[in-house]
Amino acid sequence: PYEAFVSAPGALTLVASEMDSDILDQVCNKISAFKSTVGLDLQIHKTKYSPGVAKRYFHPDELAMLEAAKSTGTDLPLFFRLWCARESYAKYTGDGVAAMDKAYSTLVSPIPLYELDFRAGYSLFLCTDLPEA
Repeated sequence: PYEAFVSAPGALTLVASEMDSDILDQVCNKISAFKSTVGLDLQIHKTKYSPGVAKRYFHPDELAMLEAAKSTGTDLPLFFRLWCARESYAKYTGDGVAAMDKAYSTLVSPIPLYELDFRAGYSLFLCTDLPEA
């Protein structure tokens, strides 16, 4: 429920729920420099994640990173960063995460993924084929 996305050739579509206007303003400011079709995802970091979701959707290299992060206690934010990156790519392509198999890796994405600096406890990723203006 804490997501916003933009995806449209030549048009802006913003869908959001349970977000205050300050967050939406920040998201819009982050994407205003991009002049292309984009996929954007904003993910709040929750207190836990489902390893089953990771196993179902993540590429083996992403799973290995997540497993290694457990030893340092950084697996929780990493999960949400990886998930957010995947969602931004899925929104860019219009395929949806359910249609994206494990062969896709955010680590070697065919379309550039940008992690945008945002608030603590959130991940914000943009997927677009054009560099920042």
